[in-house]
Amino acid sequence: MGKELPDAVVSTGGKYAYNDDQETPNTQIASYDYGDSEIVFEVRGLQTPPEENVMVGDLIYGSDGFMAVDGSGFRIYQGEAKKLVHEEKAISAGDTVPHFSNFVKAVRSRNPKDLNAPIEEGVKSATLCHLANTSYRLKRRLPFDAKTWTYPSDQEANAMLTRRYRAPYVVPEKV
Repeated sequence: MGKELPDAVVSTGGKYAYNDDQETPNTQIASYDYGDSEIVFEVRGLQTPPEENVMVGDLIYGSDGFMAVDGSGFRIYQGEAKKLVHEEKAISAGDTVPHFSNFVKAVRSRNPKDLNAPIEEGVKSATLCHLANTSYRLKRRLPFDAKTWTYPSDQEANAMLTRRYRAPYVVPEKV
């Protein structure tokens, strides 16, 4: 989409079926408002039927079709007929080991160019999760200012951007 962070987010969901101490919902829908476009993200942590041959993975919808991503690789389908136009198999069976290996390689070399993607991309992805969880916990739509990385005029939401640290494990205000 060529976008950085959204202008607003709203998220709803809940913890269903499991009686445990998790804070994150196992069923959640988040809508990210970019003004001229939108991302809708859905999490289903419960048993559900496969969609487009994806049991655990991601479906990414666009104006001309969609992409299905799972542990076996990815497939791109086009049009209402869902014509398969491209497919790539996963390089390895697991999805986390290559990520950790790449990270450790970059740490050891002390060269950020060894990373498969710039760290800023990971920050954006993590930020989207935090925005949705903040909206979910506060139970409301939250306007967001991507320039200041704050929720304008919302002290309750802004308080959730960080935490109280325990000395001596304190992250400075400016890193």
